[in-house]
Amino acid sequence: ISKITQAANKRQQLIGRIFAETGVKVLMRKILHLVISHQDKPRTIRLRNDWVPMDPRTWNAEMDVSIDVGLGFGTQESKMFAMQRLMEIQERIGAAQGGLNGPLITCIFTVVPPLPIQPGT
Repeated sequence: ISKITQAANKRQQLIGRIFAETGVKVLMRKILHLVISHQDKPRTIRLRNDWVPMDPRTWNAEMDVSIDVGLGFGTQESKMFAMQRLMEIQERIGAAQGGLNGPLITCIFTVVPPLPIQPGT
């Protein structure tokens, strides 16, 4: 059952990736063209907590823009597996330094994020 679920999840991710590359990417490129052609005056926007003047009328509509669509960072199972591996490495480091409070690991609670109570939640 797990392999069937994984195959279904991979197929779903593939469909999402294809949709992102063929639909969303083209849509974002067209939105860029519309912003450049229909902006009638400069605007001031907040960028990294600073107010910056912006004038899209001066932009090149064919500029080299890359559009990345994030599809997440993996399934819950892969996240749990990665967390278990991290904890194993930290246990080895703790054993090598003679306990969990030493020069390499000073406070284990700042390194390990809280784990879910039930797998898959």
